[in-house]
Amino acid sequence: MKEFNTFIREFTEDVRKEYKNLARGTPPSDLYTLGKIQKIALEHVAKKYKSQRAG
Repeated sequence: MKEFNTFIREFTEDVRKEYKNLARGTPPSDLYTLGKIQKIALEHVAKKYKSQRAG
């Protein structure tokens, strides 16, 4: 269980970093765009983790 919790923590932190990089310069009031950026950040990190797991 500890490994899973560590994985979730690291995954969440990576998504947060990716989102921060992608959202830079986007006004906070533009919730539609920020929502799309959040989805893209999640997909990028998931793809990275999936390729690490396969390799």
